[in-house]
Amino acid sequence: ANHSVTHPHPYGISFNAEIDAAKRKIETEIPQQKIFTYAYPYGEITDSLRQHLVENGYCAARGVKTPETDDFVNSDSIDYFDTKAYSVMTETTLDDFAAQLTKVEQGGGMLTYLYHSVYSDSVKDFSYAWVKDSMFRQQLDTLMHYNLWVDTYANIIRYHRQHKAAKLETVKSTTNSYIFRLTTDQPFENPIPMTI
Repeated sequence: ANHSVTHPHPYGISFNAEIDAAKRKIETEIPQQKIFTYAYPYGEITDSLRQHLVENGYCAARGVKTPETDDFVNSDSIDYFDTKAYSVMTETTLDDFAAQLTKVEQGGGMLTYLYHSVYSDSVKDFSYAWVKDSMFRQQLDTLMHYNLWVDTYANIIRYHRQHKAAKLETVKSTTNSYIFRLTTDQPFENPIPMTI
């Protein structure tokens, strides 16, 4: 996700200098990585910032607030430009980390972990909410024990938007055959599973 050039508060800034420039730099330095999402510095959102993101092809943006419900998949009122994230803090235990995974595995939904900083002996970063690299590795190992789809934030959001927009209707049915029509206003970038 794009996170801006200098991590400013969003009031009175140049979106071109902060957001568009960061997107251009990432896409220039990593040509295979296209930017479709934004992570709000400080979790702060303004109407003009949201509008800028929509007008410039972003599909979603996330803040820093923990989700209040786990009903992301089934909700009809998702604000894709204010999705939530579970902040992994210095004091987050492995049990706390696993509890979030268990909730999603059992109840469905989307879980976005927010890491501010990973500390190691070679990169001594004591930024806000740092997590030791050994704990980070344990968290990744824990993740492997769950039956979850793990992907980038952008891919999951694009899939979800596509799935929510898809409509399946029966065009014709006979005793031993069906013809369906699948329509959507979103581009098909991922397969949409169907149960018939």
